[in-house]
Amino acid sequence: IFKVYYVEKNKIVIKAQISKSVPYIGKITIQRIKPESDFDKCIEVNNRLWTCSSDNNEIYACKQGDCTNWQAYSDGIATDSYAMTVGCEGDFTGIARQNDSVIFFKENWVLKIYGTKPSNYTLATYNVLGVQKGSAKSVVWINGVLYYLSTKGVCRYSPGGQPEVISEE
Repeated sequence: IFKVYYVEKNKIVIKAQISKSVPYIGKITIQRIKPESDFDKCIEVNNRLWTCSSDNNEIYACKQGDCTNWQAYSDGIATDSYAMTVGCEGDFTGIARQNDSVIFFKENWVLKIYGTKPSNYTLATYNVLGVQKGSAKSVVWINGVLYYLSTKGVCRYSPGGQPEVISEE
Protein backbone atom coordinates (compact mmCIF):
# COMPACT_ATOMS: atom_id res chain seq x y z
CA ILE A 1 0.00 0.00 0.00
CA PHE A 2 1.27 3.39 -1.00
CA LYS A 3 0.16 6.73 0.38
CA VAL A 4 -0.30 9.86 -1.69
CA TYR A 5 1.05 12.80 0.27
CA TYR A 6 0.36 15.74 -1.97
CA VAL A 7 -0.68 16.58 -5.49
CA GLU A 8 0.61 19.36 -7.68
CA LYS A 9 -0.59 20.28 -11.12
CA ASN A 10 0.06 17.29 -13.40
CA LYS A 11 2.09 15.55 -10.68
CA ILE A 12 1.36 13.12 -7.82
CA VAL A 13 3.98 12.46 -5.16
CA ILE A 14 3.83 8.99 -3.61
CA LYS A 15 6.12 7.98 -0.75
CA ALA A 16 6.85 4.29 -0.23
CA GLN A 17 9.58 1.95 0.96
CA ILE A 18 10.38 -0.49 -1.79
CA SER A 19 12.66 -3.43 -1.00
CA LYS A 20 12.78 -4.67 -4.59
CA SER A 21 11.46 -3.69 -7.96
CA VAL A 22 8.62 -5.79 -9.35
CA PRO A 23 7.20 -5.09 -12.80
CA TYR A 24 3.51 -4.30 -12.67
CA ILE A 25 1.04 -3.92 -15.49
CA GLY A 26 -2.41 -3.06 -14.35
CA LYS A 27 -4.74 -0.43 -13.05
CA ILE A 28 -3.79 1.83 -10.14
CA THR A 29 -6.52 3.73 -8.32
CA ILE A 30 -5.64 6.89 -6.44
CA GLN A 31 -8.23 8.61 -4.29
CA ARG A 32 -8.48 11.39 -1.77
CA ILE A 33 -10.23 10.44 1.43
CA LYS A 34 -12.15 13.06 3.37
CA PRO A 35 -13.62 12.45 6.80
CA GLU A 36 -17.23 11.40 7.11
CA SER A 37 -18.26 14.50 8.97
CA ASP A 38 -21.01 16.96 9.76
CA PHE A 39 -19.93 19.36 6.99
CA ASP A 40 -22.82 21.65 7.93
CA LYS A 41 -20.55 22.31 10.93
CA CYS A 42 -17.44 23.47 9.11
CA ILE A 43 -15.38 26.63 9.57
CA GLU A 44 -12.13 28.13 8.29
CA VAL A 45 -9.47 29.17 10.79
CA ASN A 46 -5.89 30.07 9.81
CA ASN A 47 -6.16 28.68 6.27
CA ARG A 48 -7.55 25.31 7.46
CA LEU A 49 -11.04 23.89 7.34
CA TRP A 50 -12.25 22.42 10.64
CA THR A 51 -15.15 20.00 10.92
CA CYS A 52 -16.47 17.23 13.15
CA SER A 53 -18.23 13.87 13.11
CA SER A 54 -20.96 13.06 15.61
CA ASP A 55 -20.96 9.42 14.48
CA ASN A 56 -17.24 9.01 15.26
CA ASN A 57 -17.09 11.65 18.03
CA GLU A 58 -14.09 13.19 16.24
CA ILE A 59 -12.75 16.59 15.21
CA TYR A 60 -10.77 17.12 11.99
CA ALA A 61 -8.69 19.82 10.33
CA CYS A 62 -7.45 19.67 6.75
CA LYS A 63 -3.86 20.25 5.77
CA GLN A 64 -3.07 23.95 6.03
CA GLY A 65 -3.63 25.59 2.66
CA ASP A 66 -5.09 22.42 1.08
CA CYS A 67 -8.78 21.91 1.80
CA THR A 68 -8.80 18.68 -0.21
CA ASN A 69 -6.17 16.93 1.92
CA TRP A 70 -7.41 15.55 5.25
CA GLN A 71 -4.81 12.81 5.80
CA ALA A 72 -1.35 14.40 5.58
CA TYR A 73 0.14 13.18 8.86
CA SER A 74 3.53 11.72 8.08
CA ASP A 75 5.73 14.78 7.79
CA GLY A 76 5.17 16.00 11.37
CA ILE A 77 5.20 19.63 10.25
CA ALA A 78 2.98 22.60 11.03
CA THR A 79 0.94 22.24 7.84
CA ASP A 80 -0.14 18.62 8.51
CA SER A 81 -3.77 17.57 8.85
CA TYR A 82 -5.22 16.97 12.29
CA ALA A 83 -7.74 14.58 13.83
CA MET A 84 -8.75 13.72 17.38
CA THR A 85 -11.41 11.75 19.22
CA VAL A 86 -13.21 13.59 22.01
CA GLY A 87 -14.41 12.02 25.25
CA CYS A 88 -17.67 13.84 25.94
CA GLU A 89 -21.03 12.40 24.92
CA GLY A 90 -23.57 13.79 22.49
CA ASP A 91 -23.77 15.00 18.93
CA PHE A 92 -21.92 18.06 17.72
CA THR A 93 -24.45 20.88 17.47
CA GLY A 94 -22.48 23.94 16.35
CA ILE A 95 -19.12 25.49 15.55
CA ALA A 96 -17.58 28.95 15.88
CA ARG A 97 -14.27 30.75 15.55
CA GLN A 98 -12.77 32.89 18.28
CA ASN A 99 -9.62 34.64 17.04
CA ASP A 100 -7.26 31.72 16.28
CA SER A 101 -9.26 29.15 18.25
CA VAL A 102 -12.04 26.84 17.13
CA ILE A 103 -15.07 26.22 19.35
CA PHE A 104 -17.18 23.08 18.90
CA PHE A 105 -20.51 22.73 20.67
CA LYS A 106 -22.59 19.86 21.95
CA GLU A 107 -25.83 20.44 23.90
CA ASN A 108 -24.05 20.22 27.26
CA TRP A 109 -20.47 20.88 26.24
CA VAL A 110 -18.23 23.57 24.82
CA LEU A 111 -14.97 22.25 23.33
CA LYS A 112 -12.29 24.81 22.49
CA ILE A 113 -9.10 24.05 20.56
CA TYR A 114 -6.10 26.24 21.31
CA GLY A 115 -2.76 26.24 19.48
CA THR A 116 -1.10 27.17 16.22
CA LYS A 117 -0.19 23.79 14.69
CA PRO A 118 -1.07 20.10 15.15
CA SER A 119 1.86 19.44 17.48
CA ASN A 120 0.63 22.01 20.02
CA TYR A 121 -3.16 21.86 19.62
CA THR A 122 -4.84 21.51 23.00
CA LEU A 123 -8.48 20.70 23.64
CA ALA A 124 -10.27 22.28 26.59
CA THR A 125 -13.70 20.83 27.41
CA TYR A 126 -16.28 22.62 29.51
CA ASN A 127 -19.44 20.97 30.84
CA VAL A 128 -21.70 24.00 30.31
CA LEU A 129 -24.73 24.91 28.20
CA GLY A 130 -23.88 24.42 24.55
CA VAL A 131 -25.85 24.89 21.35
CA GLN A 132 -29.24 23.18 21.21
CA LYS A 133 -29.47 20.37 18.63
CA GLY A 134 -30.80 21.80 15.36
CA SER A 135 -29.73 25.35 16.25
CA ALA A 136 -26.27 25.51 14.62
CA LYS A 137 -27.31 28.59 12.63
CA SER A 138 -28.11 30.49 15.83
CA VAL A 139 -24.38 30.88 16.63
CA VAL A 140 -23.39 34.51 16.00
CA TRP A 141 -20.73 36.99 17.15
CA ILE A 142 -21.91 40.50 17.99
CA ASN A 143 -19.44 43.10 19.32
CA GLY A 144 -17.00 40.47 20.60
CA VAL A 145 -19.64 38.34 22.34
CA LEU A 146 -20.91 34.96 21.12
CA TYR A 147 -24.67 34.33 21.23
CA TYR A 148 -26.48 31.05 20.58
CA LEU A 149 -29.63 29.12 21.40
CA SER A 150 -29.18 26.48 24.13
CA THR A 151 -31.72 24.07 25.62
CA LYS A 152 -32.40 26.66 28.37
CA GLY A 153 -32.72 29.72 26.12
CA VAL A 154 -30.46 32.28 24.40
CA CYS A 155 -26.92 32.28 25.83
CA ARG A 156 -24.25 34.96 25.90
CA TYR A 157 -20.70 33.60 25.90
CA SER A 158 -17.92 36.14 26.41
CA PRO A 159 -14.31 35.09 25.76
CA GLY A 160 -12.82 33.78 29.00
CA GLY A 161 -16.20 33.56 30.71
CA GLN A 162 -19.02 31.08 31.17
CA PRO A 163 -22.13 30.92 28.96
CA GLU A 164 -25.07 32.56 30.67
CA VAL A 165 -28.76 32.44 29.73
CA ILE A 166 -29.97 35.95 28.86
CA SER A 167 -33.35 35.28 27.28
CA GLU A 168 -35.10 35.91 30.61
CA GLU A 169 -33.57 39.41 30.88
